[in-house]
Amino acid sequence: MGPRTYAVPAGSGIEVAPRVRHQLRNHTDEDLEVLVVSSPRVSGNPLARRARSQQRDRSKLVVGSYVRRTRPRDLESVVEVEEAADTRQWVGEGGMDWHKQVLQDGDMEHWVLVDRLDRVYAFGVLAGLSEPGAVELRRMVVAPEGRGQGLGRLLLRHLLEQALARPQVTRVWLDVGADNVRARSLYRSFGFVAKEAPPGAVLLENGLYMEWSAQRH
Repeated sequence: MGPRTYAVPAGSGIEVAPRVRHQLRNHTDEDLEVLVVSSPRVSGNPLARRARSQQRDRSKLVVGSYVRRTRPRDLESVVEVEEAADTRQWVGEGGMDWHKQVLQDGDMEHWVLVDRLDRVYAFGVLAGLSEPGAVELRRMVVAPEGRGQGLGRLLLRHLLEQALARPQVTRVWLDVGADNVRARSLYRSFGFVAKEAPPGAVLLENGLYMEWSAQRH
């Protein structure tokens, strides 16, 4: 079978089967930004393959994940991501009712990162949007099966852009578990710095206050 050519519009994606060579060509004058998402191959064990087929299919390279505002129908998937066994320990109040309240709160914004099939793999919440000066990154969670793919960086960049687009906002702060090494490393790579929490900041137990400031950038 010879080579094939596919045109992929901006904001969309294409799946490429494993072990298939591929090239990307940009026919526009704009910079090309590509997000590549992949997952390890499944064991050859038939039982492992069957179990894997019942989960979200990450066995092919996926291009086209993007961030959009959360809709009510997304919340079941959001709660599923939040309640993963190795995630729940890092978050405070949550659950379906909490997320419904966030969607109705004019002082907060709820965002999801979805793949090209509109499946939720991460979400984030901004709070304190009506206050001048600072915005809180109240929550950011990536599903276990989506980690290590660059999805956290994509979501965090979007949330920062949304927060800093507001007039007079010069700081973005968050509360992260002091022993959550992976998350702290991600935040530091974006310029967040651990500081003493200011008066009025409410942190989780064993929480660490981190802040991004325009004065340092």
